[in-house]
Amino acid sequence: MTYYNKKIIFTAAKLSFINLLWLMVVIGIPMLVFADGLNYVERILLFVLFTLTFWSLLFGFSLFFHRLSLRHPKNRQLYLALGDVDKAESIINHLKAF
Repeated sequence: MTYYNKKIIFTAAKLSFINLLWLMVVIGIPMLVFADGLNYVERILLFVLFTLTFWSLLFGFSLFFHRLSLRHPKNRQLYLALGDVDKAESIINHLKAF
């Protein structure tokens, strides 16, 4: 049985990127401004690389730990009763509970 369709995965990826982006902007903008020894292209590439790396880790761990939580029948029933957007939000919000 599959728990994730394309709409759920895409929405969860978008929500996780938005949740991570505000943090990366708060940390990354000062890094871009005060990084000595790097030109602007290198600074922007570094920012994009960090953002994509941390986003892929966040999204991957969210999917992994959410999938582990679906082993319990109660959690599985609650998840299957949700709509697609609510399912995506529950995937991303799963790590926030820790």
